[in-house]
Amino acid sequence: MENISWEQTKNGFSSKLSNQLLRKKPSEGLLISTALLKMTDVTLISGEFSGTNILFENWISLLIETKEEANFYGVYQKAFQPSFYKNKDLPSICLRHIHWNRKDDLINFRNTYDKKSYILSDEQLKTDIIFLDYTYRQKMKHLVNILNNIFQNGISFKHHLNSGGKNISLDIADNEFIFNVNYLSNPSEKTKLDIWIDQWISLFESLLSLEGILPQKNCSLSYRESLIERLNAFSGNFSAEI
Repeated sequence: MENISWEQTKNGFSSKLSNQLLRKKPSEGLLISTALLKMTDVTLISGEFSGTNILFENWISLLIETKEEANFYGVYQKAFQPSFYKNKDLPSICLRHIHWNRKDDLINFRNTYDKKSYILSDEQLKTDIIFLDYTYRQKMKHLVNILNNIFQNGISFKHHLNSGGKNISLDIADNEFIFNVNYLSNPSEKTKLDIWIDQWISLFESLLSLEGILPQKNCSLSYRESLIERLNAFSGNFSAEI
């Protein structure tokens, strides 16, 4: 164990770093937060293409939640990518879409004995990952530029209590600007941002139907450490009752 010199008892004994965690019985709240972490907490994606290992980092992340389901639309761009990068044989962006059926997931979780095996299986989330060349990045960049103009002109959100709205979280880490917004949409009154999001999803889903550039081996994903700790909380077998 590593010493933690800054943590000391009153009599001067230093502490040691422990990997022991307080074990809690997996709850539905833990299940929900873990599903959302799985969707949104990927920081890096890498894959091998034509003998070259390429690393992709967060560019644009969009999470849309309702009471019944959630959809995540993630776009990751090639790290250290110069503006003049043009190679149709190697990918420039990675698209990652995840669908989560909250209702079905809760039912399956309640009826599962081995909670951790369920969490680590492909039953909880449905995911698609595709790699595309720079020409498709240019199409997405065009919409990103439009969004930048919308931000510069200002966006206003009206307070409403419409229960039919969607929880929307948008994060952008572009070379030209960084933006983050979280809000509850109003179906009866769309903002310029809502209209842009509809256009973004339409483009995203049209590109997702393509075959893209296939990696030579399995791609690798890096999550924030918080997800790994969360998954460890599901260790062991528990009865179906919660």
